[in-house]
Amino acid sequence: MNKREKILEGARKVFAEKSFFEATLEDISLLSGIKKSTIYYYFDSKLELLLEIVDEIIQRAIESIADIPFSLSPRETLERVIEGYFTFFHQERDSILIFRRVGYDFFAHPEALQELRQSFQKFREIRESLGKRIGVLKTQRGNEIDGTEIIRIILSSITAYWIEEIVEGREIKLEDKEIFKDIFTSFIKEGNNGKAKRLSVAEP
Repeated sequence: MNKREKILEGARKVFAEKSFFEATLEDISLLSGIKKSTIYYYFDSKLELLLEIVDEIIQRAIESIADIPFSLSPRETLERVIEGYFTFFHQERDSILIFRRVGYDFFAHPEALQELRQSFQKFREIRESLGKRIGVLKTQRGNEIDGTEIIRIILSSITAYWIEEIVEGREIKLEDKEIFKDIFTSFIKEGNNGKAKRLSVAEP
């Protein structure tokens, strides 16, 4: 592991335990074993360091849902989204805490909040692309739900679930993703061929 990677590794641990405003470069220096002056050689500021960590986390989140085949049915697509995103969080416990802290901290820091929103843009694009692929689904009650809204609700629910469970100190099993699959696909009305009924789908 080179110095830059050691700095990032130490910063991840610090930002998982402290808010952006509480964390210091001295904390990161202590955990990484890299001098504060050397940290400045690689990163201009604490904010730049945190945003790089956030970018890395977002990229891994994107990878968890980006490669879902177009050939899948809407139900299968939703199941794969849940599978990938749930597994991502299962592997990224510290990242969840960073997300939670950053979200609260940056609301009081307009410049940082703008940077954070830009970092999330690619993730939003992937989320919307998946939603358009699903199209509009008809529920068991006959209501129509836009796929983009379904994807947004699913991803937000998984994020909130993980944050709450970790804060409460409860153990989360990877198998818990099956509960989310049941919850978020049971509303879909099935056609005569056993496939979820899709009213409209955007072309790839």
